[in-house]
Amino acid sequence: MPYVITVFDREDREHLRAANSAAHYAYLEENQKIILLRGGFKNEASGGFFGGMLILDVPTKEAAAEFISKDPYAKAGMTKEMRIERYEPAYCAPAASWSKPAEGRGG
Repeated sequence: MPYVITVFDREDREHLRAANSAAHYAYLEENQKIILLRGGFKNEASGGFFGGMLILDVPTKEAAAEFISKDPYAKAGMTKEMRIERYEPAYCAPAASWSKPAEGRGG
């Protein structure tokens, strides 16, 4: 069952991103089998990230909450706001048709 998790970082925690990014990406890779989509929210002016979104294939909202609570960024106290919602997909363009980030759009 798909669940969308949106996370926004606390502004005063940017210094924690670099210190925890390797562990964060390793955690995502270790759990890739339940991740349908993942990506970061990027500040167009600074180029830095300020949060992100995941779509997980997990049985319950509680399972999604447990997953995100174990993420190294969450454990480091970076989270300002988080929301978990049941997701009902209707359409998704093939990833190959998405613009590349270097072209100025997320992908």
